[in-house]
Amino acid sequence: MKRIQKLHLRNFKAFRDQEFDFTGGPHDPDGRNVLVYGNNGSGKSSVFWALYTFLQSVGKTPPTDIAKYFVPLRDGAPETYESLRYVFAGPDEEASIKLTWADLPGAATVTTQQLGLDKAGADPLNEQQPLSVAQRTRTGPASGTDTTIREALLSSDFIHYRFLQDFYQRSNREGVNLWPVFMRDLFPFYQTPLFSTPAGNPQYLEEVLRIVLETAHSRRRWEKKPKEEFEADYITRANEAIGLFVNSVQTNANAFLRDQFLGGDESLQIELNFTKQLTFDLLRFAPLSAIQREWRNNIEDLAIILSVRALRPGHSEVRHYRPQSFLNEAQLTRIALAVRLGALLTRPANSTLKLLCLDDLLISLDMGNRKHVLDWLFGDNGKYCQEYQIFFFTHDRELYRMLKHYIGRPHSGKWRVLELVNNEQFPKPQPSLLDGDSNDHFTQAWRRFQAEDFPACANYLRKETERLLKEILPPADLYMYPNEKGETIPMPMGTQLDKLQQLFIKLGKGDNMGKLHDLQLFKQILLNPLSHDSFSTTVYQSELHTMLVDTIPELQKMRRSVVAELPSTGQKLIYLTETDSENTRYTYTIELYETLWAYTFPDGSVAYSHPACQVLERIDDKGKKTVFNKKQGTCEGLADGYRRICFALGKKPEGGGQPIPLLPKPLHTIITTTI
Repeated sequence: MKRIQKLHLRNFKAFRDQEFDFTGGPHDPDGRNVLVYGNNGSGKSSVFWALYTFLQSVGKTPPTDIAKYFVPLRDGAPETYESLRYVFAGPDEEASIKLTWADLPGAATVTTQQLGLDKAGADPLNEQQPLSVAQRTRTGPASGTDTTIREALLSSDFIHYRFLQDFYQRSNREGVNLWPVFMRDLFPFYQTPLFSTPAGNPQYLEEVLRIVLETAHSRRRWEKKPKEEFEADYITRANEAIGLFVNSVQTNANAFLRDQFLGGDESLQIELNFTKQLTFDLLRFAPLSAIQREWRNNIEDLAIILSVRALRPGHSEVRHYRPQSFLNEAQLTRIALAVRLGALLTRPANSTLKLLCLDDLLISLDMGNRKHVLDWLFGDNGKYCQEYQIFFFTHDRELYRMLKHYIGRPHSGKWRVLELVNNEQFPKPQPSLLDGDSNDHFTQAWRRFQAEDFPACANYLRKETERLLKEILPPADLYMYPNEKGETIPMPMGTQLDKLQQLFIKLGKGDNMGKLHDLQLFKQILLNPLSHDSFSTTVYQSELHTMLVDTIPELQKMRRSVVAELPSTGQKLIYLTETDSENTRYTYTIELYETLWAYTFPDGSVAYSHPACQVLERIDDKGKKTVFNKKQGTCEGLADGYRRICFALGKKPEGGGQPIPLLPKPLHTIITTTI
């Protein structure tokens, strides 16, 4: 059994660069079922279509069939109109979907594959430059040889709310013809025993239809056989295969409708009739596109008609051939779900990676009918939650709360809950990812922003800023000395922000503050006023959004960690090793008077604090010891001590030409806490 651990989208649909982690964290690396909540436009469907596109790629040939989803969209170039590329991406930027999956349990074997276009190369849709296509199309699913992904495609299902529209977005004069639905969503995944592959395996129904169509169009082939023989070998068997599949879907759909929605009642039944079937003349004279991959569009005038049979005690049976005129939207939704989930039960069961992706599937149902579907999904001792990796997407807050209740039940498996947020009024919407199980200040700020409760949003942003400053600044920069009552008083936020700027400058990062330069401004116009008088202060919505998407995430990247901490009693010694110009190795014993900190900055660089210290002694590699008195060994800081050591050894320290000499990076190459 395998599960997806991570999904990384780069310039795909709504996302510029976003990684989704579906595990339980470093100590629980197994991929989980996933619940994603977000308002319209927040990027939920982008995740849905990323998973769908990745799995579908195994059946795409040539490479341009994959590349078309990642190329820049160009006016007047129809070959780019299927692009799913992030619209604000530059023409030379990478666009890709990266998927990581692993075995259960424990993620013993981890596999990562990437699909998309890199930064280099010519136009990948130019058929005159096939090499550039190969260079820009990543290996992996695009090659069509990955067994795991191919099996996952055939065993998984992606059910989108638009699927339901095929059932009831028709006039009352029309019947409901589900042939396009079967062609698009069902035939590619059903194996019929009536046709075999060259290897002797059952053939997929979509492939059967392609072969029949091409054979009917091939004059060289059909002229060698009488029409009757061709019909017996191909058309009659193909119609029989389609009929058997349609009947199996009907049987499963009625069982689902009866057991999940009607409480065992069989008074309402679905009928699927393959009324307009394949004929030789229909196939022979159908227009065959020169582009073979569009052959599906050339099989027309076929029909699988949906009707409803109503059985009422004491009354005659009634058939409704236009159910959209007889049933309401909720009832039609139940039928559509029954048909689609009935087809799911015909899928191969032997895949090690099986996904069930449901995008806003229950929005047309009331709470009672939603409960019926969720009872099925989470019932049978969690059968489907264990057999499939479920991805459930919704924008409905009540359904989201309902689902969170269900996933907390026994046997529902482990779940990862995520929230996506976006604000459509900004020119370049950037979805942000939140932990749906979290109620921290930052998550609450986003939720208040989405609800347009801007004063509360600002209040939570202030709390998050205070929390982060406590994690980043050393204790001496956070608190004032005890007052006359002996109380330690926190410094005002403005003072703490000044200390943050001084920290950047002191450690040689003054030019790297970037988006953090605006913290003081935001503190003055947003955080401070709104915390005291939220009703009379003008709320700057754009600035709040900037804090949410830029400033606070940048501050969250900063870290302060202990390298060497002062004990409550006794000395704290560290040992610094360096060589002189003749390559003689010396180990210096240094006593720290302050804690030695390591700071990670938003750009990923690391710098170290300069605690006051004293060099006590040194020992060379032959065991000769030199002891320093207090005047000789006292240093303004560790960097000052290192600079003096280097000059004494005839070496120039790294960063020695700067106003405040910096310690080498990485620090662990010259300093240890034990000898």
